[in-house]
Amino acid sequence: MEPIIWYPGYELLLPDIVRAEGRHLFDAAGCAACPDARACDARCERWASIPHEWIGGFLLEPGSSSGLVRFPPGKLITSIVRAVRDAGGLVLVNEITTGIGRTGAWFGHQHYGIAPDIVALGKGIGNGYPVSVTAFSPRVIERQGGRPLKYSQSHQNDPLGAAIALEVVRVIRDEGLIEHAQEIAQVLLDGLEAIRARTKGRIREVRGRGLMVAVELIDDDALSLTTRVPRELVRRGFVLARRPGLSVLRLDPPLTIERRDVEEFLRAFEEVLGETAVRHAACR
Repeated sequence: MEPIIWYPGYELLLPDIVRAEGRHLFDAAGCAACPDARACDARCERWASIPHEWIGGFLLEPGSSSGLVRFPPGKLITSIVRAVRDAGGLVLVNEITTGIGRTGAWFGHQHYGIAPDIVALGKGIGNGYPVSVTAFSPRVIERQGGRPLKYSQSHQNDPLGAAIALEVVRVIRDEGLIEHAQEIAQVLLDGLEAIRARTKGRIREVRGRGLMVAVELIDDDALSLTTRVPRELVRRGFVLARRPGLSVLRLDPPLTIERRDVEEFLRAFEEVLGETAVRHAACR
């Protein structure tokens, strides 16, 4: 049996196979507001529903949720990690999107205070160059007992990719880009929350950690507002990602972005949001 943790909205993206018999869907939506400060255990019906006896490992994506930018509750994650480790299992983390400074830390899993056994890296580690990395803990290497790990990909044994990955890490470290991103992220998130307060009835929620941000709009069934806002922003020089079929806009600015650029975007976003909403209302 394969347990899968999901959030409202994310189920729209799950393939049909996930709903087949033999898969366990765990709705984590209620866990964030759990009033119990203690670690998860059998006293909780949600926790007791997880088929722990079938779990040999835990694969975590610490925040992207297929582009929706939702963050698993900390207590839930640390409790799962503890249970898996107590049973001798492995903890794997997908840091393809959340790693290399994107969430305001080197890795997204650092926000949960866990030490994974295996970490997958990509995207940011190459800064545009196609390279990926799989990192193993000493525990995994010892388990292998000297046996090699078979791995194959298009850019295997590429010395240029290795050199670029090392240089990316060096630049981020030496230029203090993670610390810079933390400061800029606060400006961006605070600005978006202020816009949400001023434009009542247009933004449902702002979600973010570091420079991985999502803005969920309040829209009609045709997603008219969500469609028009990115188009207008492109005309002003700003590119946002949009989740197909959902009223969610995704912001992933570079770690090098300057404060003046963020402030200019915030001004443009609020103007476009207001202008587009007015046109949208007039067309009804």
